[in-house]
Amino acid sequence: TDHFEKCGAKVARQEFQARQRSKPGQIGMTNLVASWHPDRPRRVILCSHYDTRPAAHEEPRAGWDRPFLSANDGTSGVAILMEVANHLK
Repeated sequence: TDHFEKCGAKVARQEFQARQRSKPGQIGMTNLVASWHPDRPRRVILCSHYDTRPAAHEEPRAGWDRPFLSANDGTSGVAILMEVANHLK
């Protein structure tokens, strides 16, 4: 949120609860929607996601039961959007 606001975006947070198979209950998650010039009729949407998986099933079998907190494949799209934001300000 801070990064996009510093780049001149208006940021809306969409907070919600979701079920994760590795946890007994629901967990909190948040979507960020960063907008520049939301009043303009012609718009472009760029979007990505940040992966955090409940199990590291791509890792050696000994580590499959451990949570997987993102990595290059999960954050690269978000990193690109953060860099684009630097150029939109």
